Amino acid sequence: SGHQLLRDPRHNKGLAFSEAERDAHYLRGLLPPAIVSQEHQEKKIMHNLRSYTVPLHRYIAMMDLQERNERLFYKLLIDNVEELLPVVYTPVVGEACQKYGSIYRRPQGLYISLKDK
Repeated sequence: SGHQLLRDPRHNKGLAFSEAERDAHYLRGLLPPAIVSQEHQEKKIMHNLRSYTVPLHRYIAMMDLQERNERLFYKLLIDNVEELLPVVYTPVVGEACQKYGSIYRRPQGLYISLKDK
């Protein structure tokens, strides 16, 4: 269904779904009517990311994007490696690990505690 497609970060294209794709996947009414290319979405997200003054906020925004739209997440990383790799990797990911309890959104990845030895 269209709802499942939008919840699948590997296949979700956000507003970049064409008219034909929206019809084929029953996305009408689930997305705003505007069709926005991936390139335009990328520019908007980079503008928003650059407005954050706290690196951890940029990390949170990138992780939120990864949960919604992996295509766009990796496109941003590929096209902006020097600027974004420090956000999703060291040094910011270290701070994210330290403050994980306050930025936890939903289960993702592997969670290991001392009890799991």
